[in-house]
Amino acid sequence: MKRSIVLFLLCVCLIIAAMLLPADWFLWNNTPQHWADEEMKQLQQMGVTLPFSRGQWDDPVTRGEFCAFLVNAFSSDTGEEIQLFSDVPAEDPYFSVVNAACRSGWVSQAEFFRPNDFLTRQELLLVCNNLIPLETDSSLQSVATDVEEEMKALVSAAVQSGIFTLYEDNTFRPTDSVTKASAASVICRILTAKKNNDGIRRALLLDYLHAFADGKDASHLCTDQEKERQQYRSKTVLPFFKDKKISKTIKELVLTLTTEGGNADFILCYPDREIKSTLSFTTKQTEQGFLISDTKFRLLASEPIRLVWEYASRPDMEYSNENKANVVSPTWFKLINEKDIEVFPRDMEITENLYLSDYYSHDFFQKAKKGKQQVWALCSNGFEPEQTRQVLADQALRKKLIETLLTKAIDYHLDGINLDFENMYREDKDIFSQFVQECSLYAKEGGLILSADITKIEESSSFYSMCYDREALSRCTDYLMLMAYDQHPKGSNIAGPVAALDWTEDALIGVLEQVPASQMLLGVPFYTRIWETNEGVVVNAPAASMSQVQELMKEKSLTTVWNETEKLHYAEYQEGNSLYKIWIEDTDSCSARMDLIEQYGLSGIACWSGGYETPEIWNLIEKRLK
Repeated sequence: MKRSIVLFLLCVCLIIAAMLLPADWFLWNNTPQHWADEEMKQLQQMGVTLPFSRGQWDDPVTRGEFCAFLVNAFSSDTGEEIQLFSDVPAEDPYFSVVNAACRSGWVSQAEFFRPNDFLTRQELLLVCNNLIPLETDSSLQSVATDVEEEMKALVSAAVQSGIFTLYEDNTFRPTDSVTKASAASVICRILTAKKNNDGIRRALLLDYLHAFADGKDASHLCTDQEKERQQYRSKTVLPFFKDKKISKTIKELVLTLTTEGGNADFILCYPDREIKSTLSFTTKQTEQGFLISDTKFRLLASEPIRLVWEYASRPDMEYSNENKANVVSPTWFKLINEKDIEVFPRDMEITENLYLSDYYSHDFFQKAKKGKQQVWALCSNGFEPEQTRQVLADQALRKKLIETLLTKAIDYHLDGINLDFENMYREDKDIFSQFVQECSLYAKEGGLILSADITKIEESSSFYSMCYDREALSRCTDYLMLMAYDQHPKGSNIAGPVAALDWTEDALIGVLEQVPASQMLLGVPFYTRIWETNEGVVVNAPAASMSQVQELMKEKSLTTVWNETEKLHYAEYQEGNSLYKIWIEDTDSCSARMDLIEQYGLSGIACWSGGYETPEIWNLIEKRLK
């Protein structure tokens, strides 16, 4: 009896659930996930009935079935029904829909229609072009490897617009049959494109990209923030490049449109290099029509970044190139005051007393290139807040600094610039962001990857931390390096590690709330501090290389203790009245940081500084960042 009551109550519950749940709940929730689920849902929401069951989604669609779907999805021409194809007579089940599709201009009239043949990808593409004409642009092609010459532009346009995708081997496979799910998904994309005015917005972006590639003014295509940027580019940046003769073209464009804007992925071709690039943008409908209201434009490295900073104290520094970095960043450029630092012949005057140092070394550059390394020269503000404010607060001086730096970068055939501006006033963070944004417009024209160095977020530290608007910097740089070291700097009153892992991860998590992980490099130390304390008071804390620490460990016969939280080995020893403490940087500490890079999906590593590491460190980094 109890069993009967339980079964009765269960049936009642199922009936109530069936009455209350949406009609398609069981269709979408009681079956395995399918790649086309989302677009099939969108079609139903747009009122388009699917003329086939879910179990048929992966079956090929016939030409007749596809015509039925077209008529169901789009308003068709209702005219007199006459036989248009010899193999589709009036008694054929597809007679009405084939005629409607032909009269609407979706399919072309011919002697035969072959309603029972399977639809091919090329035939589907031709129908798509009749539904929403694709703007073919021969200069911005993303061409499949297996299409005939006359179809290349059309295939390229379909891929760029996001209506079609190529296979992983970069083929289109024009004669392959189309599944019902694929046909429905393409129809969904076309309906969405029509609704969102995608054709108009795609043409707008192509004009914008052409203006960039051709070095022309694009401000008339923009509004809001982007208009201001493009006006600066037109009035200030383009005249600087007028005599530089740096040509650039765009190829392999893939455009994905959304309701707000979209993303464009492409290759930028300069005379001496090709650079992967991405542009995210938003569009806005104005009285003048659709305009671009904002962009984020990035140049990308072709592989995970293994960067090493190399310190240069004078011009013509030597470079051993005994590392496995794929990017090297020598400290060649710095704002210097002639009263404090010697001025060399290549140094360029910025103000009466301030110069931009030039420690470029041709020998260094040649060795880096021989090792297939990119060179992103570092430019520093000298860590002096007053001279930094003097230059950045003055628009004319900002321009002079940027153009001096860019002239050298172009003349020296550099691949990028790394901005290392530290110890600035908190009140100057906006003018620093403005400087970086202006610098980025020059860098894009010259094909230079632009990066900047930032620190951990610490509200209590104005000079060290709060002088950066990290979110604003992420919008105008290609990469940001988090300098996750000097947890306990040389002047600290407390002895401690240079970069404990828990401190490093905390710094990383905070910054990633404002900067995309794909734009971040984790800065790691190659050095260790040997803390000398006397009765608990720090007396000295010189930096030591990894090999120096290893030699010290042998000399003093020291044993280490592993700290699982800090992911560091620790050692100490007594000499006279002094106690020496060492938190050791080695392969184990580096491996823990590589775990963070993988865990958070960062774009690579930046190491300070070259020459302080042991060779096995690079074996580890290369293995983990291939």
